[in-house]
Amino acid sequence: MNTKTLTEFQAVYENQSIHKAARQLFITPQGLGKNIRQLEEELHTQLFERTKQGVLPTASGRLLYKKSADILRQLRQVDHEIQQLKFQDSRLRIGCAYGVFNMLPMQKLLDFIQNHPKIAVEYYEYSNEEIRRQILDARLDYGIIVGRSDERDFLEKKLAACPVVVLVYEGHPLYDAGEVPIARLEGEKLLSMNEAFWICQEMIRRCREAGFEPEIIAKSVDGIVLQKLCSQKIGLAIVPEVVVGELNMTNLRAIPLKERFFWEIYGICCHDAKAYMSVRLFDEAL
Repeated sequence: MNTKTLTEFQAVYENQSIHKAARQLFITPQGLGKNIRQLEEELHTQLFERTKQGVLPTASGRLLYKKSADILRQLRQVDHEIQQLKFQDSRLRIGCAYGVFNMLPMQKLLDFIQNHPKIAVEYYEYSNEEIRRQILDARLDYGIIVGRSDERDFLEKKLAACPVVVLVYEGHPLYDAGEVPIARLEGEKLLSMNEAFWICQEMIRRCREAGFEPEIIAKSVDGIVLQKLCSQKIGLAIVPEVVVGELNMTNLRAIPLKERFFWEIYGICCHDAKAYMSVRLFDEAL
């Protein structure tokens, strides 16, 4: 059994037709039928009942389909891990969570690329969740994420941290406050980074812990956009303090939250990958 045959089996199961599945897979019905028969012979069981209306899965076919997604994932993971092992000293695939370069200097990555010309560096921007998934599947070698990871399979290293603050416009009742309790944000119109950013998800979680659903009326990937909306008195903006220095703060104040929480950047990799030269060198460079 291989990934190709199992994928073909899934297509036949989902279409309940050899001909429809063959069109979907861009192969001939005869070739697909032969592959399914070979799979049945390999497993010593009948997977489909052939009828005039198409094919219907047997109990064995239903069982295999139920297990097939996990089997395919594991087979692909083995292939990815073999490729990762093969290129462990000459390739480095890095996943960067949205917004991490607001705090972590991009120059560190560029310096690493320049200082290690024999390592082919690829870097991509993903959500925290996608980075963790791709590292576990061995499609990424190293991740730079926001917030700690709960995965026991990861080694992690804190790279940077800064507090989260509230941008408040002049004239708002909170403008002169020394700090803002999260409970005080109930009923306030809020501006936030979008769902791809950890800070949005964490703020929603903390508001719910305080007993209310936050009224987030606008989201953006850009801190400058949030600053402009706040300066127009559309709402209060939730941002990491590190971006404040880049913003026009005329008639605005950045006020810390009473319940301090921090925008923390972590480097993560799997335990086995830490032994790879490219991963070890990059981790040390950070």
